[in-house]
Amino acid sequence: LSIIMGKKKAGRSDKVVDSTQIKATSTTKDDSKDKQQQQIEKQKPVPHRQIGLGETLRDKQNAAVGRKLMFFSLLMVVAPAVLFFGFEEYARRHTTLDQGDRATYGGILAAVAILLVVISYVIMAALEPY
Repeated sequence: LSIIMGKKKAGRSDKVVDSTQIKATSTTKDDSKDKQQQQIEKQKPVPHRQIGLGETLRDKQNAAVGRKLMFFSLLMVVAPAVLFFGFEEYARRHTTLDQGDRATYGGILAAVAILLVVISYVIMAALEPY
């Protein structure tokens, strides 16, 4: 039937191929794959080493910033506590305020202290040269 329709039979090719031609095409394919792989490697982003806050602040140019950050962080904890408990003690000895009022006024002072510390840090950071 295939002979009648004019089609060739499927199977082996009548063409003779030299073994050096096969090797040459396989190395050409391997070379093109290597080149493609190299191009892909070039396009990949280079991973950066991540460093932490401590390592960043130990850097010479960042040391002053680190000291200021630590100072204001400590001040943000100490100032409200000192004002709260200091006012509580002062008001207990020198005023007739009951405990609830003393705690309320002490809390207000502590909140104001935190705001003042944050505002002063922002102003200091804004005035710092780049």
